[in-house]
Formats: sequence, C-alpha cells, structure tokens
Amino acid sequence: MAFVISATRADQYMVRFLTLGHTYAKNTLILTMAFIVANYVIARIIYMIKRTDDSDPLAWDKDYFRNYPIRTLIIGISGYVLTMTNFTLYKAGVIGRDGYLHDELFANLDRAIWGTDAWIRTHTWFPSVEATAFFDYLYHPAFLPMLGGYLVCATSRSLPAIRLTYMTSFIVCFLIIGMLMANAMSSAGPVYDGRLFGDGQRFKALVDRLDTLEQDIPRFHAAIFQDYLIANKISQSAGFGSGITAMPSMHVVMAFLWTLAGWHIHRILGVILTVYAVLIWLISVHLGWHYFVDGLVAIAMTSLIWYCLGRALGLYRPKQSAPQRSQQDHTALP
Repeated sequence: MAFVISATRADQYMVRFLTLGHTYAKNTLILTMAFIVANYVIARIIYMIKRTDDSDPLAWDKDYFRNYPIRTLIIGISGYVLTMTNFTLYKAGVIGRDGYLHDELFANLDRAIWGTDAWIRTHTWFPSVEATAFFDYLYHPAFLPMLGGYLVCATSRSLPAIRLTYMTSFIVCFLIIGMLMANAMSSAGPVYDGRLFGDGQRFKALVDRLDTLEQDIPRFHAAIFQDYLIANKISQSAGFGSGITAMPSMHVVMAFLWTLAGWHIHRILGVILTVYAVLIWLISVHLGWHYFVDGLVAIAMTSLIWYCLGRALGLYRPKQSAPQRSQQDHTALP
C-alpha cells in the first residue's frame, strides 16, 4: 500500500515537473535565442568601430561562431531550467506545507532593529501614492529582466570568471537559500497575516493601507500577484512563479547578485546596482512581501556563496606580496 502511494505521488510529481518544465524550457529557449542575437550584434558593432585594418569582415563572423561555447551554453541553460522548475515545485509543494511557523519571530526581530514594524518606516519615508505605484512597477514588471541576467551570462563570451561565478552562484543560491533555508525558516510575509498565519491583527494596518493605496493605482501588481499566489496555494497548483515564502528574500538575492557582478565590472556600475538592490530590499518591506530581516539574511548568504564560488572559480586571485612581484620582475628580465 505504501509503495502504491509513493508511486502515485512520484507519477504526480513527474507530471507536474514535465508540465512546468516545458513552460520554463520554452520561454528560456526563446529568450536565449534573443540574447544570442543581441550579443552577436553588439559584438559586431564594437568590432566594426574598432577595426583598423582592411581584413575581410566575414572572417570575424566565422571566428565568432566557430569558437562559440555551445557545450557550455547547453549545460548552463539546462541547469537553469532544471533549477527553476524544481525550485517552483518545491516552493509550491513543500514550503509551508506544515504551516508558516516563523513570521512572529521575524516580525519581532524587525521591531528590535527599527523600534517598530519596518513597513511603518518605509511608508513614513515614502507616503505618496506615486511612490508606491513606482515601487510596485519596479518590484514586479520591471524586475523580470533581472531573471534574464543568468541568460545574459550564459550567452555572452566576455569576462568568463565573472559570468561563471554569477551562473553558479545563481543556481546554488536558489538551491540553498531559496529551497533549504526557506523551508527551514518558513514564513509567509506580513501581507498574509490572517490568511496563512496569525489572527490578522498584527499587520492589519499595513493591509488596510495597501488596500487604500490600491484604489488610486490603476494596476496594482502587488495585489494581483498576492491573490494569484493564494489561489495557487489553495488549489495546490504549481504554476509559473507559484509558492509563498518570505525568508530569505529571493528578490534581494537576485538583485544583490547583480550588485556583486557590477562591482567586478566597474565601480560606478557597482554603486548604481548597490542602490538598486537596497531599493528592492526596502520595496519588498513597503509592499508587505517581506520582513526587513529577510533581505538581511539574503544579502549575507548571497555574499558568502559568491565569495566561496568566486575563489574556487578564479574570480578572486591571490594578491602577490611586494617581494614576490619584485622576484618575478627580475626573472622576466632578459
């Protein structure tokens, strides 16, 4: 009997995996082809601008595609599809299955840090409808390109150490932070107070304020996605992006991965992306998705994973001491 039940569950999981995986694979392949073309066009334009000789320009094209890392691309894209599919199924089917047990703890930690609930601070700093509407757009529709960062790295050919560190960190972050840690520290987030945890009183003021702001925002994506996630939770569906979990914040993880990569490319880019990541962090609190400590844990763990993988993949080369450099310089002399 137990074997029959296990086999049935395995069959159900496989059906879900194939259905959801097909959706992810189809969308990923379309985006991958678009990024391949975009990378080629950009590289071609740069080549034509910098070209100083009269060599055959078609020779550059032949060399570009002859040395294209097809195997690396296939492995990278396959890893992305498998990771995102399993992450969604795990998030929707495992996390919160026994209830969301840590919301009160994280809410109390926020109060210990800020002296009050963190969302009160953000709504004090940004009280206008226009600010919330902008935050809503930045956190939802405008954030989707951040998911494409992995595909940019997979289809590009420059900065191999940064690209490989980003891609491996992305996958490891989803496995460790988004799945294992999220399940161990299961929490739903303030906006689900009274629906998935608690009695609905602790964050009633936040929910009421968001409901009021929604009346003046033509398309409030936060409310739309919150209802979508709840509907999937009730029906036990595993649709695109389904599953509810707050700690740690994967939005902050993805934004901060861009930040870490940005600092290795250029200092100005690093500063811009740092501001962006902090803003995403605050917005996640402002819209009731997350506690402040969700982002804190996300940044700490993402930094640790990035550094460890970066060291292993050659992104952080050991600095040479002055005597070593001097000895090498003398050795290099004829």
